[in-house]
Amino acid sequence: MSEAAAATASPTNATGYSAAQQLVTTDWNIVVAIVLMAWAFGWSGGKELVSTSYTGAKDKAAEQKAAHAERKRTKKAAKAAAKNA
Repeated sequence: MSEAAAATASPTNATGYSAAQQLVTTDWNIVVAIVLMAWAFGWSGGKELVSTSYTGAKDKAAEQKAAHAERKRTKKAAKAAAKNA
């Protein structure tokens, strides 16, 4: 820390200020994003866009989970066949 900063702010105060600044900036960005989404798509259109995206993400995750389980079953069956051969 520089001499000027050390003379004016303690590390605790600087950390608190930094954390508060990050929280305020994040909150502001969320508000701006919601306002822009509502402006661009309309409130119901934005809500529909978010819910459709969420549903799509859940479906994609379920597909990936099923594919992973299938690969795991195939690998396990191959090991069992090799062991029994």
